[in-house]
Amino acid sequence: MRKNLIDASFDFLRTLYPKSEEYTYFKERKSYEMEKVEKARELLQKMPDKDEDVQLPEHVTSSNLLSLVKDGEIKELQEIYQKVDDCLPEPSLIIIDSLESLVERYQLNAQELIKTLQKDLVEFSGARLVIILETEKTTNWDYLVDGVVTLKREEHNDRLFRLLSMDKLRGIRINQPMYMYTLTGGKFDYCKPFIHGVPKFEKAHAYIKDGENTDYFKKELFSTGSSEMDKLIGGGYNRNGLVVMDINERVPFSGHMHLYGPVIENFLAQKRGVLIMLSRGRGKNMVKGWINDVFGDISECNVKILELDREVTDMLGQSVSTRYEHLIREAYRELKFKSKGPILTISDWIGIENAISGEDLVVGEVTRITRRLMNIIKDNSDLVIGLMGPGFPLADKERYLSDVHLKLFTRYNSLLVYGEKPNTCIYNIYLSDEKHPKANFIPIV
Repeated sequence: MRKNLIDASFDFLRTLYPKSEEYTYFKERKSYEMEKVEKARELLQKMPDKDEDVQLPEHVTSSNLLSLVKDGEIKELQEIYQKVDDCLPEPSLIIIDSLESLVERYQLNAQELIKTLQKDLVEFSGARLVIILETEKTTNWDYLVDGVVTLKREEHNDRLFRLLSMDKLRGIRINQPMYMYTLTGGKFDYCKPFIHGVPKFEKAHAYIKDGENTDYFKKELFSTGSSEMDKLIGGGYNRNGLVVMDINERVPFSGHMHLYGPVIENFLAQKRGVLIMLSRGRGKNMVKGWINDVFGDISECNVKILELDREVTDMLGQSVSTRYEHLIREAYRELKFKSKGPILTISDWIGIENAISGEDLVVGEVTRITRRLMNIIKDNSDLVIGLMGPGFPLADKERYLSDVHLKLFTRYNSLLVYGEKPNTCIYNIYLSDEKHPKANFIPIV
């Protein structure tokens, strides 16, 4: 990109305004303007092809440095100049950490120092220069540099939140100006963007055994289906436990599937029963496609999928709530007969409430019926994962009763999760590129 740009402060203007010639603007305006155009055209035609190497000078110029420090010397800068000179004609990379320490030590003007380094080392010697500022402040000399990147440290619900802002990148289109990042393992890494949709599975799920004669069973735990997720929450989900997933309204369905999809697979791989209750049109085909990809045929699995719809009717004229109670109990009877083992339920609680509210009922009655259906689910399941979002009336009580409480949200195109119970830092979720893609959890530290 740099080879395709004209440096207006160097060759271009020097060609347009030769020192050896003087122009009388008003008298020779027409010929002067035409001459500028012709000289510019000649310069552009002579510019090297993008594949040609740019020729660097044999020695570093220090004319601007000498003007900056007339009354003394700056040992650190002189050493930098010498090292750049020693490396020529190879280009150098210079990192100054930090500018404030250098400016304060030698009582320099920050803007003049940057101009000096820009002219001597970058323009005339082909060096690459990175300058680090320790304080975030508005400057009037950002125009001097090719890029400005700001790193911030913030908080989100008493948790560390790191943010990278690309304020300027000369000659490059900035498609996403803000990213979250982490320093996990002592290394800088940005939070991966979330890819919408369910990935293609080319390999069956390598399930984690958590039945009899396993450490999970001894600790009365179910595996989450992900060894990383197990570690994140302290070992796994409690047997006869309640898991609450608070899901922000901006998280797509495929986003929260990466949290409970692995435990669905882990149950089905061990011939257990799974009941999935979803709002109408919200992911049914996605869930079926996921299970079909992993197990070959969903009809061979011990799984039932119920769509929550206000328009559920019955020949006997039953109410929606009565009809749902019958459908839920019937689903559990079928799963217990087929699987003869633990049963997992994934239930969209806002979907249940929304379906019941289609009846001509007062608000309190809707809440009471929703509570009754949720209790039926808990009584018949060995593990319940309840999905809820903003506005759910029973949210506070369910959070209090839960064994595990997770919050899922998005920020700057990244999928993020953290635990309220147990208390954890924020994690970035992204999918691996394996034949059976799995969710990876990178801590924001």
